Amino acid sequence: MAASAAGGRARRWIGAALGTVGVIALLATLVAGYVERAVFDSDQFADRAAAALTDDAVKQEIALRVTDDVVISAQRDLVALRPVIQSATEALVGGAPFRGLFRASVADIHRSLFDREANTVTLTLANLGVILRTALERLAPGGAESVPVDVEIAEGDPPSALTAVVRAAEDVHDLALWLAAVALLGCAGALVLSRDRRESLRRGGIGVAVGALLLLVVYWVAHARVLGRVSDPDLRAALDGVWDAYLLDLRNLLLLTAGCGAVVAAAAASVLRPLSLGGPLRRAWELVATTPREPRARAVRALALIAAGALVVADPLAVLRIAGVTVGIVLIYVGVQDLLRLVVRPAAPGVAAAGRRLLPRNALIAGAAAALAIVAAGSAFVASGGIAQDAVEPAGCNGHRELCDRTLPEVTFPATHNSFSAADNPGWLFAQHESGIAAQLRGGVRGLLIDTYWGRRGPDGRVVTDLYDDGNLQRRELVEEFGAQTVDAALAVRDSVSGREAADGPRDIYLCHGFCEVGARLLRTELEAIRDFLAANPHQVLVIVNQNEGVGPREFAREVERSGLIDFVYRGPVDEWPTLGEMIESGGRAVMLAEKPPFDVVPWYHEAYAHAQETPYHFTRTEQLTDPELLPASCERNRGSDDAAAFLVNHWIDTSPAPRPSNAAVVNAYGPLLRRARECGELRDRHVTLLAVDFWRTGDLFEVADTLNGVGDRRGTAARP
Repeated sequence: MAASAAGGRARRWIGAALGTVGVIALLATLVAGYVERAVFDSDQFADRAAAALTDDAVKQEIALRVTDDVVISAQRDLVALRPVIQSATEALVGGAPFRGLFRASVADIHRSLFDREANTVTLTLANLGVILRTALERLAPGGAESVPVDVEIAEGDPPSALTAVVRAAEDVHDLALWLAAVALLGCAGALVLSRDRRESLRRGGIGVAVGALLLLVVYWVAHARVLGRVSDPDLRAALDGVWDAYLLDLRNLLLLTAGCGAVVAAAAASVLRPLSLGGPLRRAWELVATTPREPRARAVRALALIAAGALVVADPLAVLRIAGVTVGIVLIYVGVQDLLRLVVRPAAPGVAAAGRRLLPRNALIAGAAAALAIVAAGSAFVASGGIAQDAVEPAGCNGHRELCDRTLPEVTFPATHNSFSAADNPGWLFAQHESGIAAQLRGGVRGLLIDTYWGRRGPDGRVVTDLYDDGNLQRRELVEEFGAQTVDAALAVRDSVSGREAADGPRDIYLCHGFCEVGARLLRTELEAIRDFLAANPHQVLVIVNQNEGVGPREFAREVERSGLIDFVYRGPVDEWPTLGEMIESGGRAVMLAEKPPFDVVPWYHEAYAHAQETPYHFTRTEQLTDPELLPASCERNRGSDDAAAFLVNHWIDTSPAPRPSNAAVVNAYGPLLRRARECGELRDRHVTLLAVDFWRTGDLFEVADTLNGVGDRRGTAARP
């Protein structure tokens, strides 16, 4: 009998020990998993750094650092322009271009520490100077050229402790796996050895809730100590924003864990005898208020009271948070227990004490209620971001790692015909797209087919096509076809309608289609939008094909330089195309092609149809692009030589002067578009490089491009912006 009792006590002690180890290991697994995901993963670490820029205090501090670095470290002569530079920088920080640059730089530093490639790290925002220059050109043109392209924010040796912690990533990963295994074995062993598994489950839930609360205490104390060491209020506010970016989700995870523990405990208690909190609370108060008789216990109590009082004095707000969360968890426990008791009949005291049998109905109801509560809370946590921060830019090359090892002609680029012709451009007639170039790039377009014209803007803002200069290439073509007298007569009629003032306005290069009178976009403005996109998305490659109507290569190159896009132009060979990964590594990610001569004037401005071939582009009926019997004719060679590697498939219906979205809905649908692209690729023995459409939002352009690239079918995904 005594041996049996001793064995029972040993079993209970072992079960309790296993349960305690399991709960501790479970909480440690959650923390280790979070740290591994949010701190040791380079992409997530960089994503959180970029997310921190949404905090106003962080934006202001970064703007100040960038300004001081430009003024002091780069060009001391710019000290006089410091207020102007700081004003321009504050307008940029927090925007998509800066966040993209910042994220890429932080990711590079993080990887260098992990890969043990460098003991010194430098936070360099490559290409930030491109954006700053453009802003300064409007405010202080004389100082814009002095701004360096790459701006260094910080340089130096990282603390040895930080390097050691960062390089322990593999150990943390292994530790998380071992802790998970220990948690599983400990909790399972405790339940197996327990004489009353319902009571063990209740105690385990309470242990998880209490443990999570203790970790929250550590979290708030650490937060207070870290911020308390910073005397500068602006820097302290910025540090608080960074803390939230990296650790706020950990706090939420611990709160969720504490709540789930309380729900599990309440579910288990609902099938046991009622548990009143009056007794435990009264005993806890007596323990605090009563002075023990033993000197050792008195010393422990005194030290505990001193520590608690010091915490209250040091950070009363943290104490209020701890008290509030504790009360909240207790209320959740009591509320869930009472709610379940409305539908679950508690086991009689004798039954509860007798052993492990539990009414199936009670177990089902209590377990289902607990599971639903935990799943709902977990879903809300994940939906709000969880431990993963959305990336600024997808990883890989043009959004897919599989494309990095392919040459440019081996990749399909979703493209738009007359990319600038958009309904959201003010006053544009006969638009061919729902929205313009900036929105197209954000939505996934990576090939732009544009037309450049000389135009003049009148006092009322209207732009007319400039055909007066005898040196204008477009005028020469018209004169050769119709004669000078006919051209001059036509211009006289136009001027009588639009007004001579417009024809005498300032001359500039515009994106137009046929005539700038029906719609025009200033070329420099659109080039700046392309530059901003490339600056913010350092792993994207674009192809730009210019139908240069009267605009010479030097004039076009001048606008590319003025816009800042020149810093992203691809300058490598085009006879032997590099891979997308190599282009991204070189920094040249915008391929510039011209349709009309003269060629070989600007080294990076290449003849389009010496390096690409295309299909016909004049189709007037949808059947020409959808009827299988008519598809071969739609794939015949138009411009470009047979040996050109890149392949442009023109895929739109011409109903000039007014394009019809209803036609695009038919020909841009997944089936017809993919069928023709594959047909033309097989007939021409080429991978489709540019798949160009009208009304890019209509249909399934991006899904077809993904299928042709072999990176998955995106049908059913959320609508693009």
